[in-house]
Amino acid sequence: RIMKYASIANQAMFGLDITTIHDKIQFTRYREGGKYDRHMDIGESCDIYACRKLSITVQLSYDKSYSGGDLIIRGSKHVPRRVGSACVFPSFLEHEVTPVTQGTRHSLVLWLYGPQFR
Repeated sequence: RIMKYASIANQAMFGLDITTIHDKIQFTRYREGGKYDRHMDIGESCDIYACRKLSITVQLSYDKSYSGGDLIIRGSKHVPRRVGSACVFPSFLEHEVTPVTQGTRHSLVLWLYGPQFR
């Protein structure tokens, strides 16, 4: 199901050459104080992660079950927090998860790969 919606989003917005999945889906848990500093998901030119094209985050927690813990993507205005919503974005965009101030945030993260950017 995730791949279906990622493919639709890629065709509608990005048009990237997606060929494979390399990693297993990552389950993330951010407890109070948990965060992820600003970063990009694409790796250096000499490793497999340089071929990451799309990053996908699926919201598993109800938005009222935690405070803070916002996914912020450079250039975006709002990333949905509704349980079951998915956010698809190019892996070269800087993003972060702000500190959780109360409760626990759960999500799934997956990356789609293709030929390395040149």
